[in-house]
Amino acid sequence: MRLSLNETRREFFPFRSFWSISRILICFQCVIPSSSFLLTRPAFSPTIQLYAEKLPQISDSKNATSVTASDRSRTINDDNTESSRDVASHVTVTPTIPELYSLRHALQVQENVVSRRNEQRVVGHRGALYDALENTREAFLRCVDLGCDGVELDVFALRDEESDDPVVVVFHGGGSDQIPGDLSDYCLGQQGVSILDLSYQQSQKLVFNPNHPEFACQRYLIEKARIPTLEEVLLDLKGTALQVKIELKGHGTVEPTLALVERLRMENQCAYSCFDHEQIRKLRQLRPERDMYPTAALFDRDLPDDFIEIANNCGATEIHLQYDTCTVERINAIRQAGMRSMAWFRGPVGMAEDVKTRYLDVGNEDDRCYEAVLDTGVDELCVNKPDILINILHRRRQATTA
Repeated sequence: MRLSLNETRREFFPFRSFWSISRILICFQCVIPSSSFLLTRPAFSPTIQLYAEKLPQISDSKNATSVTASDRSRTINDDNTESSRDVASHVTVTPTIPELYSLRHALQVQENVVSRRNEQRVVGHRGALYDALENTREAFLRCVDLGCDGVELDVFALRDEESDDPVVVVFHGGGSDQIPGDLSDYCLGQQGVSILDLSYQQSQKLVFNPNHPEFACQRYLIEKARIPTLEEVLLDLKGTALQVKIELKGHGTVEPTLALVERLRMENQCAYSCFDHEQIRKLRQLRPERDMYPTAALFDRDLPDDFIEIANNCGATEIHLQYDTCTVERINAIRQAGMRSMAWFRGPVGMAEDVKTRYLDVGNEDDRCYEAVLDTGVDELCVNKPDILINILHRRRQATTA
């Protein structure tokens, strides 16, 4: 529903005059031309639209008082909210967005530059986690239906009460990349417990927490889900066109994961990654064939300057960067080093946080968000909403052949 000018002012800006708004903006120390804050109706222009509800978030940031706005005026629209994807009522405004709050600026992507690389690939992050519970067989099979190029999953090696050989299960959990597998929020009645404390048989009795905000699918899908084994997932995906990107979690996962993949004769369909680069080094020592066993060094937002050297030293063939660190310069450097690149997106909670506090020129994994990352030239994107990215790439490929 489109609001009239007076209704818009009453709904979103409970101030009596333009000068009241100006006095508040002066507190933000943003240099905003007076004409740029006029309320307008949607216009056909190469600008970005933003929910009016995002504007107060600039002041909420601890860095907001030191921001100087750019001189460019933009219109902003976030039409893809968090997990519900509901479109809220909005008005069109034309404030200046400080470059600090621009994803395209963070990635060094110019406003009108579009990547024409046709081989960019779509990887489902923990599967299609908005359509089924993350890291479940259903989530990965949904990626097959959508036409993804690959899936990313996380694995732990658990002791087997009935055998001396561990069982590799597919699971993410809470905690940090250094201490992964925490069950506190993920599963009911498991406060302070790690999945590594359990046997495989015990893990099959875990009940997922339907109220965990990281779970973006419908509640009934969470309630009926269980933790699958890697063997079950690989058998589901064997013979499909999907590459399976296996992130090694915890210790002791390298050998049993390799043994399983080789037993199923799926070497050509699997790749391996880890934040613990010693695990990648160990895998490369066990399997020096780089083409047969591709490996990736994972990095988070705290990216060291010598990340390419670190990746090379552990025998990685790929570098996977957090989506908002894969700048044009870094992607070009990775390619020049003879390696492939992938941008991985945070989980649903992290992405919702980023678009509220860090990047006001994009929505929560909407078209503009994916387009900004695509335009860095990165080889692959590991995303939570693969259907949106697939549609974008389809449109771009059509445009290049038209």
